[in-house]
Amino acid sequence: MRFQLQHSSTQTEAGMQRQVECEAGCVGIGEIATALSKFKAGAAVQVSGFLAKKSRGGTQIILHVTNILNIASSNQR
Repeated sequence: MRFQLQHSSTQTEAGMQRQVECEAGCVGIGEIATALSKFKAGAAVQVSGFLAKKSRGGTQIILHVTNILNIASSNQR
C-alpha cells in the first residue's frame, strides 16, 4: 500500500531551533498494509523503516515502513 506521510517538528541544528516540515512517499507491505488500512487520513503515527530507490533506475527515494505506531493510542495508555 502506497501512502504519503506528512512530518512537522522543531529540531535543533547547530544550537538553533528550526521548524521542519516535509512530505514523503511511503510504502507498507503485508502486515503493515493491513495495519495502515485501519488508520484514518491525518492520524498521528510514528513509523520506522528504510529508504530505497522508488524504481530500479531512478533517483527518487521512498520510505519502506516496517513498523508503525498510533501515537494517539499509545499516549492514552
